[in-house]
Amino acid sequence: MTQETLTPQQEKIRKSMLNSYKELAVGDGNLVSLFAFEFYETFISNIGGFIGYGLRYLYLKLVLKSFGLKNVVGKGFRFKMGKSIEIANSCIFDDNVFLDARDIKEDSDTKASKASIKIANKCFIGRNTLIAAKGASIELASGTNISSDCRIASQSKISIGENTLIAAYCYIGPGNHAVKKDGSLDISSGMINKGGVNIGKNVWIGTKVTILDGVTIGDNAIIGAYSLVNKDVPSGAKVAGIPSRAIS
Repeated sequence: MTQETLTPQQEKIRKSMLNSYKELAVGDGNLVSLFAFEFYETFISNIGGFIGYGLRYLYLKLVLKSFGLKNVVGKGFRFKMGKSIEIANSCIFDDNVFLDARDIKEDSDTKASKASIKIANKCFIGRNTLIAAKGASIELASGTNISSDCRIASQSKISIGENTLIAAYCYIGPGNHAVKKDGSLDISSGMINKGGVNIGKNVWIGTKVTILDGVTIGDNAIIGAYSLVNKDVPSGAKVAGIPSRAIS
């Protein structure tokens, strides 16, 4: 019989259902934190109209680490590990945005890698976009504009500079799984991290772009649609293609 191989995250789900759920929702938080999370998920997250906007605005001030003024939060906004999420002022979150700041602890003998999501003033996050910091730090500078259906995820860090525009269906920060000497996939060893993604200010990223872990993109760069960015992009450069390369 083939031996079962699991990722570190799958290995952890071998405790009671309640403890597994609590760890995913609020981490090391107490039952009060879990109740507050459940109340939001059940009664507030999906309320439509102006009443829903108002209730989410008031309640998120209580359950997130910080939540500033004049923020607009659409229907279906969800989060995990609220005490690791900071949102400044005048941000807009369209419907079904998901912020996940999950700490990562490989086993009982290792220290947890702490996650955080920090969103500065006047950012826009489009519908159905996921921002997932798995034991990582993700920071969006002022004026960052992320369109719909994007996935921004890391197990190390992602930094996005001021006034950067990210079109729909982009994937930023994916790492790689380890490979064994025989060439087979080694999912039990976790991800190989290359230091995260650093995107400068005033960058324009076209639709359906993938930016891999370990890449730095300089200020004022332009990334063409459908590109795969697997190496650094200098400031002011224009690149496109799979893999991306300089264009005139």
